[in-house]
Amino acid sequence: MVALAHSFRETLSAGGRWAAGCTLGLLVLSGCRTYDQQVRDIRLAYLSGQYVRAADLAAKQVENNRSGRDELIWSLEGATLMRVAGRLDDSVRTFDAADRLYENYAQQAKLKVGSESLALFTNPAKLPYRGRAYDGIMISVYQALESLQKGDRDAARVFINRTYERQQDAVAEHAAKIEKESASLQKDANVARTMQDPSFTNAFANLEHPVEGVAAYADYVNPFAVYLDGVFHWNAGGDQSDLQRAQKCFERVLAFAPDNAYVRDDFALASKAAAPGQLDAPVCYVLFETGSAPSREAVRIDVPIIVTKVSYVGISFPKLVTHDLYVKSLTVEKGGERWQTQRVASMDAVVAKDFANELPSIIAHATASAVAKAATAYALNSAAKQAGGEGAQLAAQILTAGYQLVMNVADTRTWNTLPKEFQVCKVTIPADRRIALSAPEYGWRQELTLNEGRVVVVWAKTVDQPSQMTVTQFTLK
Repeated sequence: MVALAHSFRETLSAGGRWAAGCTLGLLVLSGCRTYDQQVRDIRLAYLSGQYVRAADLAAKQVENNRSGRDELIWSLEGATLMRVAGRLDDSVRTFDAADRLYENYAQQAKLKVGSESLALFTNPAKLPYRGRAYDGIMISVYQALESLQKGDRDAARVFINRTYERQQDAVAEHAAKIEKESASLQKDANVARTMQDPSFTNAFANLEHPVEGVAAYADYVNPFAVYLDGVFHWNAGGDQSDLQRAQKCFERVLAFAPDNAYVRDDFALASKAAAPGQLDAPVCYVLFETGSAPSREAVRIDVPIIVTKVSYVGISFPKLVTHDLYVKSLTVEKGGERWQTQRVASMDAVVAKDFANELPSIIAHATASAVAKAATAYALNSAAKQAGGEGAQLAAQILTAGYQLVMNVADTRTWNTLPKEFQVCKVTIPADRRIALSAPEYGWRQELTLNEGRVVVVWAKTVDQPSQMTVTQFTLK
């Protein structure tokens, strides 16, 4: 090893040092810590139920990334954790900021050329996180829920309308944008040839992650957003158009959750009612967020790129990872009787569908980036050889190989604190307004006295243990 190091130093001619300088300059652009590394402590605190600590750590990241490329993703994580930690006002402000960021990015017709060029020579995580279609929908869902918690039904109606609009916009615009971006990147002949190579297609064939036991959702549909739309317009609506909207929402949700008895009951009631909210008795809705949505991990693939005389060529892609440790359901107890929450939406399915739609663009961009880096390495190696001969070329090849290895990083940024599932339950409110939530298999139980009102919503959230449960409630009507 000592002899090799000495030989390496001896081979660095002026031309070799110039090539190395160029390479090392490019290495500086890589940054120091990936998003995965930065979010690790927050995720550990969150998964262990230390919501206040997780919220504090996330709040620091929000402040540290003001006007930076990761401001939106940290705002999403921060707002969700502030919400679960009981810091409602902080969560409202942070979701509002995230909403403005998302909307600004959504109005941009295409990526900025400078940022796109930088990402080709570093990695996709160097681009600003602009949010995915389901991010925008879930921002509005949480804004609506928080408005209802604060008793502002007018604001909640605005946000619920926005969830619908964003789903419609995503169907109309997002798929076309991804297709256009993918086609643009494939104009490079080397990129096109690489992506058509059989060994390449085989290598990334398993990147798309099927969600077992869950029917595939239609493009950009979030059944929980549709369900909340229905519950709001059925119970807090004021006219016939609200009633018709509620009926349609419940009907749509049943297409994705046909066995959900509570949705079916609301659909039946709304279908025969003459006006919104014609209830025989006061009711309580239990909305349950459980588990963790899919995360992304990097998968490194070596592929046949049509560029010669380079030391290393590889591509990193993100792959979805689902998390199957979660509380499977909550039991709602009332007067000696028990009901179970039932799934109304799988965020696994929502995220997996969005990922499948995005994957061609991810692959095209990662391949174009690898081709650009390989071409740059070839140019640097050739320049070093001309300036300093074979020794300088060897030094440059070693350094450019290191550069490409460091730069071979997948973009794994994703909203970690979304749940795996949204579940619901609906019971009539007893005279003493007392109910209990429990998870008998874990030995966990919590009693509640419901707020005054004819329609009360209880919101509960945990990850994989009921001991982590946080519970709050608000009056819808």
